[in-house]
Amino acid sequence: MLVTFDVNLARVNAVIAKTRVKTLVVAGIFDFMGPVDWNAPAGEPKRQDGIDVYNHIDILKKYPDKEVDVWIDRDSSCLMQYTGGTTGPSKGAILTNRNISHQVMQWVTWTEAKIGEELGISAFPLFHLAGLLYAYVGLSIGMTQVLIPNPRDVAFIIKQIAKYKPTVVANVPTLFIEMMKIEDFQKMDLSFVKFYASGAAPFPAERIKQFYDIVGENKLVEVYGMTETSPLITAQPFIGMKKVGSVGLPLPDTDVKLVDPATGEIANLGEPGELCARGPQIMPGYHNQPEETKHAIRDGYMHTGDVATMDEDGFFYIVDRLQDMVSVSGLKVFTRELDEIIAQHPDVAMGASVGIPDPDRDFTEIVATAIVLKPGIEADDKARQSIISFLKERVAPYKVPKKVVFMDDLPLSAVGKVLKRELREILKPKG
Repeated sequence: MLVTFDVNLARVNAVIAKTRVKTLVVAGIFDFMGPVDWNAPAGEPKRQDGIDVYNHIDILKKYPDKEVDVWIDRDSSCLMQYTGGTTGPSKGAILTNRNISHQVMQWVTWTEAKIGEELGISAFPLFHLAGLLYAYVGLSIGMTQVLIPNPRDVAFIIKQIAKYKPTVVANVPTLFIEMMKIEDFQKMDLSFVKFYASGAAPFPAERIKQFYDIVGENKLVEVYGMTETSPLITAQPFIGMKKVGSVGLPLPDTDVKLVDPATGEIANLGEPGELCARGPQIMPGYHNQPEETKHAIRDGYMHTGDVATMDEDGFFYIVDRLQDMVSVSGLKVFTRELDEIIAQHPDVAMGASVGIPDPDRDFTEIVATAIVLKPGIEADDKARQSIISFLKERVAPYKVPKKVVFMDDLPLSAVGKVLKRELREILKPKG
């Protein structure tokens, strides 16, 4: 079954081909804006190209409004969520009722959420699993949810915060950073917010310090996870010690280990390794992709493809994606670390680094960086040299980008994550 907000079947044909969907449920944003005659008979389904097409209101009319008491198999499929496709083709992750119910309990326990007392504002799109988590956690605890139709309208988000006084605000880092630029947000009394949840992309450490100056100390709960893990694996503690730059500790009932991707051996304390996770929120596999499933889940652990370190207190720090590490004459450059430093330059609004083939030497790479400058800064050689000099003072010579390109915008996913796969194609030598 596929629920869609578009009546044009042609637009979902690609999904139908991948999933073999047999039933399509059509919903529209205006369905509940006018009166609905619940006593009118439900319409009959239409059949298009072998697919049964229903209107969701007609389906609701067929069922009683009494409480449903039906046993649901915990290990049966609850939903299929497609991965973001930031590092490769999007895959359908099958998430079970057990996965989802455990994730709800993990997050509600972690944040000490109060049933019927919370009010949340989030600009995460509901088609992204972070937004979906926000929605089904909200439903499970009776949380009032303020919907944000346009996540790019930062001024509107700030107005809703002022109007509704939420206990929790959830966004991607780029939106929080944009909010920090608005005077109304800077001057607002935000004492009513218990915490701000941030995920889907790293929150630059320098920006976190600025964020605390506005919202209050230790109010940011940065989380880490992926679609395949329902989606959360770790989170900064809701109360107690937080560490800037960390994605926190494993959630309850979650085991995390770091392994050397070349040998499979456990990484030494403080040394980078691929983050692998085991717990009740881990998916059973990808839809119709057994080989991809076998590669991703080994010995019960989800191999995330993210490189991380762990400190002596058990806090994890994401260093990079395995695919985004750059090999410069055999020396490893972690681009996330480099991007964190670039973000500290006073002229830089946003920057992202990737590895591209070295045009002068075979079988090695160079670091290439794309920069979006702050308004009013001229994109010229002077700005380029300023950034390069800034990096030379802070990183080893082999980590300094050999190519710096200014762009108006970086390629971003729907939740504001830099699409490094696309950026690599843009920056790599042509021909």
